[in-house]
Amino acid sequence: MKKQLLRYLIPLLSLAAIIWHSATHAVKTNNLLYDVNELGRVSVFETRGLYFFLHLIPLIPILTFSLFDKKIQFPKTWRALFPALFVVAVVFWIWDAWKTAIGVWGFNDRYFTIKIGNLPIEEWGFFFTFPWAILFFYHSLHYYVPQNRFFRAIEYPLSIGLILFFFGIAVFNWGKTYTATTSIAAGAVLLWQFLFDTETDFRADFYRVYIVGLAPFLLVNGILTGIATEQPVVVYNPEEYLGIRFFTIPLDDFIYNFALLFSVTMFYEWFKAKQALANNKRSEAV
Repeated sequence: MKKQLLRYLIPLLSLAAIIWHSATHAVKTNNLLYDVNELGRVSVFETRGLYFFLHLIPLIPILTFSLFDKKIQFPKTWRALFPALFVVAVVFWIWDAWKTAIGVWGFNDRYFTIKIGNLPIEEWGFFFTFPWAILFFYHSLHYYVPQNRFFRAIEYPLSIGLILFFFGIAVFNWGKTYTATTSIAAGAVLLWQFLFDTETDFRADFYRVYIVGLAPFLLVNGILTGIATEQPVVVYNPEEYLGIRFFTIPLDDFIYNFALLFSVTMFYEWFKAKQALANNKRSEAV
């Protein structure tokens, strides 16, 4: 009974903490930082279509390999993949629109096409395109590199360490909206899965693909945050994040990326498990 209560308390308390933070912390408006230290400007990036074209970086190779690599049979997982993407995208759409509205971050109209609500249409698509790419890597690594001894050996202490790290970051940076609320979300989803998700065992494989996925993350997010353009595509309120950047990428983005991709992978595995169970029941009935 206590464990069942805790199953609901973790998300509820985390949501309450995020809402309380927002209710008690005033974000300074019109305070977005457009001046970052670019590494080297690429002239062809200075276009309103930049954010749109960035989606092609993961989409073209993934669609190509998905359709023509018959070994991994990635399209067979799409019945689980697209519901997982949609569930998580809805949450992050709300999150993103809210943070944009209160001035935690924003989008530079020099580099996107049109807005729907207060978000660029490319930002709406972001939560499908890039998690889809990571799940493709995740699925492919299962097939091509099935052994994952290193992360399986350290998965348990690593998970505990990350949970403590995320909640610690939130507590010690409570005055920074992006840092605190994103860290709460990352810590809560990992803690909940760690304690209650007994149907899937994916954390070790996720940690591996998260490390592999840092390469495209650094490329795409580096461009979005201004590493090769006159101004960033995504602009941040400097008072609401840690103030530390890896080149032009705020370190908070790595936590945000973790929360997004871990959530998508969790739902992906959950939908796969449910479909496998349904298929087994149908087979037994026949």
